[in-house]
Amino acid sequence: MAATRFQRQTNDIRLTQSLLRHRSVTSTQKYTEASNQELQNAVQAMNWTDAAQQQEPPRPNALPDLATLTPEQLQQLAAQLAAMQAQA
Repeated sequence: MAATRFQRQTNDIRLTQSLLRHRSVTSTQKYTEASNQELQNAVQAMNWTDAAQQQEPPRPNALPDLATLTPEQLQQLAAQLAAMQAQA
């Protein structure tokens, strides 16, 4: 409990790690806990709705999502991959 109180007061996991003399921050995390309110505040601060609305720009030469392809498109893709392997 003391580690959790110190962590909440300082809001610095590395400082808590140093105080407890842990080599790994993973060890420090075992001795500290986050309240439901702290977790809720962190999620709200991330603003997930804006991130979900932003779409990643298409990457050049990226493979398409295979789940969205028709059987014909899958066959074409397989043929292209086979041709590429034959050239290599």
